[in-house]
Amino acid sequence: MHGVFPNVLTSTQKAYLESIFNEVMFIDNYAETIKETLYELCETNQYTRIIAPRETDLLLAAELREKYGIDGQTWQSALCFRDKALMKSILETSKIRVPKFTLIRSREDIDDYLTKTNHTYPVVIKPTLMSGSRNVTIIKSYNEILEWLMKHDFDSIDWEIEEYIEGDFFHIDGLIQNGDIIAIWPSKYVIPCAEISYDKLDCSYIIPDNHVLLQPLCLITEKVVKELQLYSQYKLCSAFHMELFYSNNQEIVFCEVASRVGGCRIHENWSRAFDIDLYEQHVNMLLGQAIHIQQPIRPKLLVGTLRIPSKLGTIIRIPAALCDNLKGVDGYICYKTTGNIVDLRTSDGFWINLVFSFITGEDENDLLTNLENFKKWFYDNTLIV
Repeated sequence: MHGVFPNVLTSTQKAYLESIFNEVMFIDNYAETIKETLYELCETNQYTRIIAPRETDLLLAAELREKYGIDGQTWQSALCFRDKALMKSILETSKIRVPKFTLIRSREDIDDYLTKTNHTYPVVIKPTLMSGSRNVTIIKSYNEILEWLMKHDFDSIDWEIEEYIEGDFFHIDGLIQNGDIIAIWPSKYVIPCAEISYDKLDCSYIIPDNHVLLQPLCLITEKVVKELQLYSQYKLCSAFHMELFYSNNQEIVFCEVASRVGGCRIHENWSRAFDIDLYEQHVNMLLGQAIHIQQPIRPKLLVGTLRIPSKLGTIIRIPAALCDNLKGVDGYICYKTTGNIVDLRTSDGFWINLVFSFITGEDENDLLTNLENFKKWFYDNTLIV
């Protein structure tokens, strides 16, 4: 069993990986070198499975499977669960509500879209093949369009422009085996991912079993998964992570879906709430193993994850540890100490976070109260100038 990982891990993490793989490689400039590295490995080894948990590697893994006759997700299936414009085009023909959208390769394409939509703002411009809300921009005027055009080009990235949906934002996670969803549950974002900042922290939590949207969200998710599998003619065996809006017009609107485990330690929420480890079961299925998981009936507790992104400036003070009297907060990690913050994002576009924590509650209102108390405590005790 061989493993290939970015050379950004700690010595402890590397030692752990070296203990479970026969051979392991840690490569520099991962995004630029991973394709050549994996092709070289496939030329000299007869692999029976390729496990690619990172969304950015899904198409490459599928490409290698088809070239070297390896079982697993096909390239067409990977593309359907990766390309945001393609998945919306497929679902649109199946009468699933998706945002109005179009691919853009020039300013003229943007102008055409705005004309067709009567210059309705806000709009969203985002890449078709990225994850984690990277390079997603909410645009509120034509002047902001012009500013966006000055900062971006159409040569290196494929872009789309789409309707901005106002309302609540959910992610629905679970497991698909032989094309059928065997475990599914929604979570709710406190604010949409594209609006996250230092002042608007990143938080989502598993919704209760009596939530009015539990069944409607699950039903739309099942229909989306079915339609994309029909189009790609491949039955998935993997985890999935879908995002749906519940608009102010009381419509469920599709956002996007991926054939992988959701980020931000969502799998740990599932472990706490349902005793199901999404990562473990995802990898087991990618290895070709049948898994035996029962659909959750209700969460053991309501749990969510929260992250506070960085902001530019100098940290004068920041809590290194959690205070004792905060209810429903645990697993607090502070990644920064005093000093300068010069970058808001990593080299591959993800937020650099100041802190991480879990948030829990006896019910939804209790969890949200605990979140507000945490926010007040953190911001009262943090100074960045």
